[in-house]
Amino acid sequence: MKRWIYVGGVAILILSIIAWAYFRSGIREYLGARAAIQRLSIEKQAMAESDFFAEGDEDKYGGILAGTFADRVWIWGKRGLRGFKIDQYSVYSFFSLCRPGLIQKIQEGGGMTVDREVYPTATEWRAHVKVGDFVTAMITKESMGGEIGNMREIYGYDWWVFLPGVSTSQCEK
Repeated sequence: MKRWIYVGGVAILILSIIAWAYFRSGIREYLGARAAIQRLSIEKQAMAESDFFAEGDEDKYGGILAGTFADRVWIWGKRGLRGFKIDQYSVYSFFSLCRPGLIQKIQEGGGMTVDREVYPTATEWRAHVKVGDFVTAMITKESMGGEIGNMREIYGYDWWVFLPGVSTSQCEK
């Protein structure tokens, strides 16, 4: 009997960890983004996937934000979950399509201009982005100064810019 209680407790713990990872780590949004790319036509899939993963630029890494903790920004991307160390040179940008006035303007057929908000610290940036947002990180290379491999700049978006057209469905999450 004791053994079954132990096994049941361990199973509940494992299921809890899996549920937390699925709902709170950005993996659900990552899988949703991959599914959205797969639903595109073959011609558009390649371009969307390239934009999603920031392919073709070795000093960038694109994907879905998993979180910012332990002096790192964590991103679900092409090579799985990767953490990039932040330092005093890191810059944090955020682009928001999900503002009521802008959404209405787009729906009425008006032009789309999205302001770039720049934050000097991860704490300030964290107040605007959330786990599951699309991000692209620029990684420090030798010509930039600073420690190679650290995150130099990160661009966060509250909508999926890698998909063709403008979709405000991401604003509802």
